[in-house]
Amino acid sequence: MLNSDDVRCMVAAKLESKTQREVAAELGVSCSYLNDYLHFRREPGPAMLEALGLRRVAMYERTADGSANAAA
Repeated sequence: MLNSDDVRCMVAAKLESKTQREVAAELGVSCSYLNDYLHFRREPGPAMLEALGLRRVAMYERTADGSANAAA
C-alpha cells in the first residue's frame, strides 16, 4: 500500500527530467491542478491516479480500546 506522500513522491520524481507542463499533460491534468497538488492544496483525482496506474482505497481501523466511542 502507498500513502499520499508516496504518490506525491512518484509525481515529484517525474519532475526531475520534465517540466510541470509536460508532467501535467502526461497525467491528464492542468498545470494549475498539478501545482496545487504539489503544494498540498489538492488530492490526486481519478485522471492522475489512472495515469500513475493507481486507484484510491479507503481503509478503516479500530480504536485502541476497540470501542465505538458513540456519543450518547
